[in-house]
Amino acid sequence: MASLISPPKTILGSVNFGTTSTVRYYANPSSRWNGYPYEFQVDITVIPQFTSDNLSTPEPYQYNAYNVSVGDWLGQQNGLCYLVTRIVSVTSGTSMRVIIQDVDLYKNKVSE
Repeated sequence: MASLISPPKTILGSVNFGTTSTVRYYANPSSRWNGYPYEFQVDITVIPQFTSDNLSTPEPYQYNAYNVSVGDWLGQQNGLCYLVTRIVSVTSGTSMRVIIQDVDLYKNKVSE
């Protein structure tokens, strides 16, 4: 008998204004990006999404902040995406604090 897999997660959320702080700066003296910030701690407000996944926890048929994992991506309305590298805390299904990374320093390259 075939086993079903959980559908991919798409969770809506936004970074809370004024909560972004730099965690790490790029350290490569031979790079023009040396000293640029590339990891940030942010607070996110998550909008729970209904799903067909009856195995999602802690809420069946719903994805929320508890379903965000290290390795997921945070997409922004401006088109930039950041890798979730650490979950600092989840205080509810709608509120979390994470560390995100600007992979390949994309934000810095776009803004030059």
